[in-house]
Amino acid sequence: MHRKFVSPQTNELEWLQASYDKRKNRSFELGVKAIDTLIKEGKMVSYRTVSDKSKEINPDGIGIHQNTIRKNQELHNHFL
Repeated sequence: MHRKFVSPQTNELEWLQASYDKRKNRSFELGVKAIDTLIKEGKMVSYRTVSDKSKEINPDGIGIHQNTIRKNQELHNHFL
């Protein structure tokens, strides 16, 4: 019976990647909802309005930053 050795650094990197992916997905989903809501309401869609709307629609009141829209490629593509 062979046991696979996983170094502590590997575990930490996997945990960090999982955390990063979770935050990235949250930002994308919240950003898309904010953009779609603004369009449905007939309001202007800008980095600031998406950021503000994301805070409104999130039950925790935690939105996404304007730079997140620029840096998250999938979200930025939806924004355009």
